[in-house]
Amino acid sequence: MNNITVKIAASKDNIEEIAELVKKYREFYKVSAQDINEIKNFIQERLSNLDSKIFVARNEDTGKLIGFIQLYPLFSTVSLKRQWMLNDFYVLETERFLNILRIKQKAVFL
Repeated sequence: MNNITVKIAASKDNIEEIAELVKKYREFYKVSAQDINEIKNFIQERLSNLDSKIFVARNEDTGKLIGFIQLYPLFSTVSLKRQWMLNDFYVLETERFLNILRIKQKAVFL
């Protein structure tokens, strides 16, 4: 059985690996022209500016990142608090069947 860990990505942590996942995510949505450096810069800016939170999932059996979740902040007048909206969620096709639910569950409790 796969051993999956989920953690919040630090600003300089795994940018190359995250960028590759984001590239595949964008391919899924039919974005054809992609510059990996532009993707890396986008991710780095979001994290450095605290514009979003990115959770990454790693298959500890293979050592590879298999997915990510990106949250963006919202503000609620009703609760008078910041809330986080799940905007992006991607899991490698080879990992989807068994691991989507596990990744969501683990990210919720971080």
